[in-house]
Amino acid sequence: QRCAICQKLAFEGVQVWRQAKTTKPGSPYHYIGAGSQGKAPEAMVLEVVSKKVCNRNVLAQLPNPKGYALHHPTLHYECEDVLENFGDGLIDALTLGEDIAAFCWDVDICGSSDGRLFDFELEDDDDLEESSSE
Repeated sequence: QRCAICQKLAFEGVQVWRQAKTTKPGSPYHYIGAGSQGKAPEAMVLEVVSKKVCNRNVLAQLPNPKGYALHHPTLHYECEDVLENFGDGLIDALTLGEDIAAFCWDVDICGSSDGRLFDFELEDDDDLEESSSE
């Protein structure tokens, strides 16, 4: 299940990073005089992703392509362990704009027999407009 957990963490990381990076002082979305946002965006991502993914409800709903019996305390441990050991690498990949879909394979959590479980392609706002006008 580590592969599914890693992919879910990466998938949620992308969503959270898109919002968090707008709080960086150098971001065009960070307004002068707005004051400090507190934590660095990178730290916010790990904290939010941990809360969103490493909880019993989300872990129980993860895809289970190999049909393993699920032991919830073990899943929670695995989730926290993946974040502890690979969270900094995930943040680096997000901040550098690397291919997040390949992250779990690059760090050898997923193997060649594992498939992609989530759609990592980001939809642009203009893509939504094009599909609705057809």
